[in-house]
Amino acid sequence: FIAAFHERYPDHDIYAPDLLGCGDCIAYRASSDGSNTDLVGQWRQHLESLIAEMETAPVVITQGALGTVGIELAAASAPSSSSSPPSSSSSGGKKSLVKALILSTPPSWEAVSSEFNPNIRSVIWNLLTWPRLGGEDSDVYASPLGYAFYKYASTRKFLKDFSAKNLFSAPERVSEEWLDQIQEGASAPDRRNAVISFLAGFWRRDRREIMKEIPVPVLCIFGSSMSTIAAIDKKSDAVALSERYKAAIPAVE
Repeated sequence: FIAAFHERYPDHDIYAPDLLGCGDCIAYRASSDGSNTDLVGQWRQHLESLIAEMETAPVVITQGALGTVGIELAAASAPSSSSSPPSSSSSGGKKSLVKALILSTPPSWEAVSSEFNPNIRSVIWNLLTWPRLGGEDSDVYASPLGYAFYKYASTRKFLKDFSAKNLFSAPERVSEEWLDQIQEGASAPDRRNAVISFLAGFWRRDRREIMKEIPVPVLCIFGSSMSTIAAIDKKSDAVALSERYKAAIPAVE
């Protein structure tokens, strides 16, 4: 993709930022009990800081569950959004937050249309993080269950099975280079926060209202053998999911 993009648009840049708690970015910090943590909202705010340094509003491309971040960034470009910078046509000449949004294999409909049960969310969080060494503000967890889970989730076997099931169209596409990269990224202890927050469902919110207000063009790309993380309706195919997104986002293509 990068090679093809640069060949066609040699004067344009591509940014692939690491999100909070991922890659080389600083550690992600959740609230002490985790029950009210807005994982996607914090990721969005982090990316807004990057976008503010750009000369022009970018086209945002997301894949899978990270489409939730893209949706919130695009919705924040609406004039009514309190977190949105004014558009280029407004006073002061400031740019819109996002020029357009591309959702490659958008999130499952459940991830954008329903809130994950707060009680279950809190139980999962507490089981995997309590107690914290050094008090409630510490990022060091002493939970035996959380340690055992993350130890297992960092193994090559788990990462390979997860990638084959949720990230790639076929198991044989999961390369050794990919596994080396994500296993190295999971080795740092402070990466655990974002993983547990994701597992506890902090990224799942009802976003149907803000999806109606997205003011920029949205392109949804679906593959015939697509899969989505946390899909409740296992029989939902690309056609059914695309129709739901078309009905929910007036600007979708």
